[in-house]
Amino acid sequence: MSEQPVTCIFEETFPQSDKTDAILIVEKITTVPGPTEAKIAKTSAESDVTSEQIPTAKFHINKALLSYHSDYFKTLFASDTGEKSPPEFVIKDVNWTAFGTVLSYIHKDPLNFNTGEAEELLELADRFQLTAAKRFMEFQLMMSIEFKQTKIQIADKFQLNELFNHTQLDSNLDYLQGSYDVFFLRDTYSPHRTFFKSLSDESNVKLFHQLIKVMHGSCKASTKYELQNTYESRFTQSDKTDAILIIGDKKLHVNKALLSHHSDYFDTLFNSEFKEKLMAEIPIEDVKFEVFAALLSLVHRYPIFPTENNVENLLELADRFLLLPSVKRTLEQFLISTKIDSPNKLRIADKYKLDELLSNAINSFRDFSSCNDLTMLPFYQSISDETKTKMSETPASYESTFAQSYKTDAVLVVGEKKLHVNRALLSYHSDYFKTLFDTDSGEKSPPEFSIPPVDFEPFATVLSIIQCNPTEIDKCDTGNLLEVAERCIYNWRNSIWNSISLSVTLLLLQKWDTLNIIIRPSYEASLRNRSAMDPYIIIEIPKFPHIQSDKTDAILVVEGKKLHVNKALLSYHSDYFNVLFNSKFIEKSMKEIPINDVNSEDFTALLSLVQDNPIWPKENNAEILLELADRFLLLPSVKHTLELFIISSKIDGPHKLRIAHKYQMDQLVNKAIESFVDFKCFEKLAELSFYQSLSYDTKVKMSEAPGICIYESTFAQCDKTDAVLVVGEKKLHVNRALLSYHSDYFKTLFDTDSTEKSPPEFPIPDVNFEHFATVLSFVQNNPIKFKGKSSYFSLSISSKISECETEKLLELAEQFHLQLSKFQLELYLIGSGLMETDKIRIADKFKLNELFNLSLPTSRNDYMNKGQGPFKSFPNFSLFKTLSNRTNARLFHQLIKIKEGSCGGSTIYEPQNTSDIYERTFAKSDKTDAILVVAGKKLHVNKTVLSYHSTYFNTLFNGEFKEKSMQEIAIEDVEFEDFVTLLSLIQDNPIFPTEKNAENLLELADRFLLLPSVKHLLELFIISSKIDDFNKIRLADKYKLDQLLTKQLEYFNSFSICNTLTNCSFYENISDDTKVKLFYHMLKYA
Repeated sequence: MSEQPVTCIFEETFPQSDKTDAILIVEKITTVPGPTEAKIAKTSAESDVTSEQIPTAKFHINKALLSYHSDYFKTLFASDTGEKSPPEFVIKDVNWTAFGTVLSYIHKDPLNFNTGEAEELLELADRFQLTAAKRFMEFQLMMSIEFKQTKIQIADKFQLNELFNHTQLDSNLDYLQGSYDVFFLRDTYSPHRTFFKSLSDESNVKLFHQLIKVMHGSCKASTKYELQNTYESRFTQSDKTDAILIIGDKKLHVNKALLSHHSDYFDTLFNSEFKEKLMAEIPIEDVKFEVFAALLSLVHRYPIFPTENNVENLLELADRFLLLPSVKRTLEQFLISTKIDSPNKLRIADKYKLDELLSNAINSFRDFSSCNDLTMLPFYQSISDETKTKMSETPASYESTFAQSYKTDAVLVVGEKKLHVNRALLSYHSDYFKTLFDTDSGEKSPPEFSIPPVDFEPFATVLSIIQCNPTEIDKCDTGNLLEVAERCIYNWRNSIWNSISLSVTLLLLQKWDTLNIIIRPSYEASLRNRSAMDPYIIIEIPKFPHIQSDKTDAILVVEGKKLHVNKALLSYHSDYFNVLFNSKFIEKSMKEIPINDVNSEDFTALLSLVQDNPIWPKENNAEILLELADRFLLLPSVKHTLELFIISSKIDGPHKLRIAHKYQMDQLVNKAIESFVDFKCFEKLAELSFYQSLSYDTKVKMSEAPGICIYESTFAQCDKTDAVLVVGEKKLHVNRALLSYHSDYFKTLFDTDSTEKSPPEFPIPDVNFEHFATVLSFVQNNPIKFKGKSSYFSLSISSKISECETEKLLELAEQFHLQLSKFQLELYLIGSGLMETDKIRIADKFKLNELFNLSLPTSRNDYMNKGQGPFKSFPNFSLFKTLSNRTNARLFHQLIKIKEGSCGGSTIYEPQNTSDIYERTFAKSDKTDAILVVAGKKLHVNKTVLSYHSTYFNTLFNGEFKEKSMQEIAIEDVEFEDFVTLLSLIQDNPIFPTEKNAENLLELADRFLLLPSVKHLLELFIISSKIDDFNKIRLADKYKLDQLLTKQLEYFNSFSICNTLTNCSFYENISDDTKVKLFYHMLKYA
């Protein structure tokens, strides 16, 4: 588009008039200055080309209007020095055409809205605080045919609630992304995770609730996010209102200048010599309040969205109050998007001169019968002759494409519809039709030939391609078109269908860019595979290298080779090319633009990644492509593609990590780190030259990575450590007082300190480092979590804990006298997926009473080995002979209970838990040095242990408070049993939690800052408990119990369960983060 027409558009939109009193001056630049211009400017300087002085554009505006709509302009206009009349205000660093377009959206004659520029325009609306312009664009997007996912992303980014709510994902397929399975020749679907992860948590939660509605039929929680708009709320009194309109008994506070600008009616009402001018409140008669308020809102900052029920009333009122020019376009676009039937759209368009709506309505009459039906409607006589004339000129429908003429001599009958065709033409192109026409019996003139069942519209479209008046491809359903084309290709051999399929493919590839990206690779592969299997089908799929075509409009020369490219495409993806093609530099007028210092193959491969025929990257050029993308500012567009390729490639882990760090590829960083499976890999990486250049954040991620440094990070040196345990060549920094309290083994070991080193080092011989570190961590405030192979959990290391490894950990816990570590492992086993017989064996071996009691047999069959084939079950002697006599006696008593209902002898083996267990757990000993008093009862504790695990107790015992010197310290407002149970969980004689007190323990742990130390232990217990699944979700969310949450997600396998959760009273208090995780999980059931 030349500059002159653009200038004329803005001159017409912002001319000087009696309503304007200020001028906005904007430099005529199309891009905001940045580093890209410096690159191109250098090229121009070398060419001795000087830039012309940048021209400016002037926008004549009304200060009162802009001040009402925007505090930005209100502040700007307040800076007027009065030196010029009218005053001029300079607007810097904006695309002048975009700025003018946004500004027009609050004026009478808004410019056309291009959805492709939506984000740029919305950013300007946000910057200049033009809420009304933003809402206008929101309306346009709501009524556009833009993809739903694109609308939702824009709505999320710019907080456009109406757009978000209007863009309903009303099918489970809307939540999925499709691909074509070339092997099975069918469409496959998977959750569109990349799309959802680009959205905010709040948007994902809304989509989650909508998905429950789609799959289940309702979702109570979704109402929480629905907008609660009232008409009065849009017209409350403020510093911007200066008049009151009365409708019935309701008041609307309005701005005189705003309404006067948009309507001569209100201009006369407020400013002429009539009594209303002086009235404090002006009545408006004969209008319905809701409709009138909705109408006025359309020119205010916060417009109310029209409805199908009131849109015609709005047009009538707009006409009456002379507001039609200002609201006409908004209401017209809305009408186009509605489900109002075509005849009524035609009537409204004719009545109010809505040209675009009229064209849209006329195009919907696709055959002569529908036009005939229109003439029978009562309002048809009132339609203007001008509109009737336009209808007679409507573009050809399928019937008109295949209408009878002097060129046609046969009729194809598809269902009840007829297509007039030329026999010679079809016979030339197709042996199928040649054979068909030979069956003519001559009974009819013209003869009629039935076509086997096909969808009419796709068939007619495909057939039209070989005619001189082909039907536009977007007139039919593309999916059906492809199905018909495929049927035609693969079933009717040696016929017209080979050429038609190629034509259809070409049309799709050339005319539907978005569809092309989705369909082309799988569709081409499908065609190739099928043609390879079928010798009768010869299909050559067209290629689209950088050759000249009707899509290309520029030439790049690389190493003497010419690449024909599309300016708009490259400008969209790259600011470099945008400046190259569109700024005032010598290259803009050059027919061929040289690109220096690049390899032609690499450069071609890079550009192909933003086109519809990408060249597959290679392992030896992937990094080069990234460098070129960075140089030519294409990185955002190709980064994800290249990242996925590198992840799947055989490039080694260290180099993947280097590339990921250099180009900030988070996904690749994580994948690279996962490849370091042991310390040798880590050591090799540290020896490489680029290791020092890795950022601190990357190194931190590595230290947290599974299988690398979790042990070192758990036992890193800090102000709480004062000794080192040496296992082989690896060191673990520990706290002597803590380990001495928990283990007599370590107390004795630390007494051997010769003080030769600081901190002292103590060797630990003959142990597996990972197992020893894991067991040791269980008495610290940062235990290493683990997930068993057949359980709910996993170690945060690369290896999985097997049954055998669990026993090794228990053996280490016993060897080093770590009773608390045994307790954590017992909890793990209770919740694990091990067989009950294995649990009994381990419980017997390591004297784990709670595990044993919870694993007792409940039926006779639990005592038997299951027989195979004709053999009957028999007692499991192989198990019983490995158990102790005491354990076998308990199993004997349990069997009596099962068979007889009771057993007096069984009680002698049950634990004797008396009420004084709590006090006995905290009895005075040589390890205690402080007394806590709870509800009149004394708890003897160890200051060092409590101070290590809790900053609360550290401050209590060591801070400058009176408690420091008190012999007995009172703890108020706690339940004695719960508090004792909590403290026991960090001691060597822990008391088992119960389902009743588990949540209380978490609350107390949070209050006394003990949560990090006991969180994992309580999490293991809750997972293994019978607490209901919904409350487990609540607890997992409230206390950030990730493993519990992950396990509970497995319970949600239907949307009815989700809906039940949303009806729970606590659901609204669950965080959006948890709801999003549940949403992502449920996508696989969509």
